[in-house]
Amino acid sequence: MMKMEQTITLDLDNADHCPEIHAKQGDMATRFLRICMSCGGAPYQIPDGASAHFRCRKPDGSFVLNPAVINADGTVTVELTDQTLAAPGTALADVCLMGQDQAVLSTMSFRIRVELAPMGENVASESETLTLMELIHKAESLRSGASAYEIALENGFEGTEAEWLASLVGPAGQVGPQGIPGETGPQGLPGATGPQGIPGETGPQGLPGETGPQGPAGEPGQMPQPGVDYFTKEDREEFLEEVLTELPVSVAEDGFTDITGLRRVTGLSMTRTEDGCILVEAAMEGGKMDTAVLQLDSSGVPSKVLCGTLECTLNWSGFDSDTLDVWEGGSY
Repeated sequence: MMKMEQTITLDLDNADHCPEIHAKQGDMATRFLRICMSCGGAPYQIPDGASAHFRCRKPDGSFVLNPAVINADGTVTVELTDQTLAAPGTALADVCLMGQDQAVLSTMSFRIRVELAPMGENVASESETLTLMELIHKAESLRSGASAYEIALENGFEGTEAEWLASLVGPAGQVGPQGIPGETGPQGLPGATGPQGIPGETGPQGLPGETGPQGPAGEPGQMPQPGVDYFTKEDREEFLEEVLTELPVSVAEDGFTDITGLRRVTGLSMTRTEDGCILVEAAMEGGKMDTAVLQLDSSGVPSKVLCGTLECTLNWSGFDSDTLDVWEGGSY
């Protein structure tokens, strides 16, 4: 199988610099990580006899403690095992350099963004402690007889070897600093429109608005002139009386007859129309109403009957068309 590596640089003097690498569950192409170490920007010389260890806390809370390899060129190689990439999400990791006396010389942190693989939810994630296993195996090779697990059983431990190994792990360390925010993902599809909400209650009646300013006064109207713009009941009665006094002797005491002598006139009124003509209305005996519209000539004397049913002939000599006064000597 081809060995594929990613390379990052960690600086001991820049604690704020925490690079991030990307991997995928079960991705064989990103199983190794080569770490170049520097101090203040200059290459860092790893002391002789030192050892390197890879530590990682996975997103689900389980951890990895595995040995790392110090290369001849001063770099450190870390294997990203199956368990290192078992839990999707962002894992906080570091490389710990330890002296021959197992004292910690320095640590350098970075992050591993693990992408969920298809069917990746079926991958079991658990803690992995290859460093402890290596130490145990070394201890067992230095002595003969019972293994460390067997010695633990002899001293009262109860449980399987895996349970004993888990008991060797100390409590969880403090939570590391907040990671750098990842890039914003693509815009999601719009959700479905929700149902129409219930109409709210009608609000209270608003307060009346302020009264507007007084409008400007209109221009004074023209006072109508009696006898010109209108005629009162008294004017009409007086006019009728004067007409009756000027009628020929054929007029009876309670009215007057038309020119044919067949009917008697019981009432007469004259009104100026809007187009300057004269409307004559005559109430006849028997309830019939005779009317006629008369056209005036240039001298103000009626000269033509435009329409009507008034069955009579009038003599308009002396008629005043401005006041509709009755003429003297006129005949009906």
